[in-house]
Amino acid sequence: MEKNKKFLDENLVNKLKEITKLFETNVELAIIKGENQEETEDIIQMSTEIAATSEKISVRVYEKNNVEILDKGIDLTKLPAVVILNENKEFSRIKYTAVPTGHELSSFILAMYNVSGPGQKLTDEILGRIKKLNKKINIKLGVVLNCTRCPDTVQSSQRIAVENKNIDVEIIDVFSHKDFKTKYDIINVPAMVINNSKLYFGQLSIEEVLEILEQQ
Repeated sequence: MEKNKKFLDENLVNKLKEITKLFETNVELAIIKGENQEETEDIIQMSTEIAATSEKISVRVYEKNNVEILDKGIDLTKLPAVVILNENKEFSRIKYTAVPTGHELSSFILAMYNVSGPGQKLTDEILGRIKKLNKKINIKLGVVLNCTRCPDTVQSSQRIAVENKNIDVEIIDVFSHKDFKTKYDIINVPAMVINNSKLYFGQLSIEEVLEILEQQ
């Protein structure tokens, strides 16, 4: 990482301070180191800058063989990553195998807001459908950080994961993880991979993501 590199300007810092005032409980940004040192340092820097906007956000850096991390059920196949832990240090089932910058910064902030509470409002009908998902479903979302279509799909998937422990979501930067892009022949983003097999493309609302998950 470049010396004195900053991801957040003063305007963004002030906006984040206003948003994080709404957080109800503490969250931890758990950073799991990877072999790519530059990307690891960027994730640490970005997470540290975000955490500086609120006393309710803490940052901790872990080695991938750390016992505490191994016990949380986090998929450690792709690293480095930052995962959101709730107030009880439990894995929120949201993992960013990416530096949460660009258009995904808003997605990342919303993810913390949803984990901390009160979270984005959901209708009773949507919440009921989410609660009925009774199969384990892993969602991998291939994104690029300057993609304007990706945040809707990311935010919809994350919101569902927060409300249902059967769902976990990993947001993957396809530029940093070209093996993922190649494996699933990702020709466009956002790309949603369900349970490492089924592939869906496009900007999706929470209703559209739910329809896909209900079919699994």
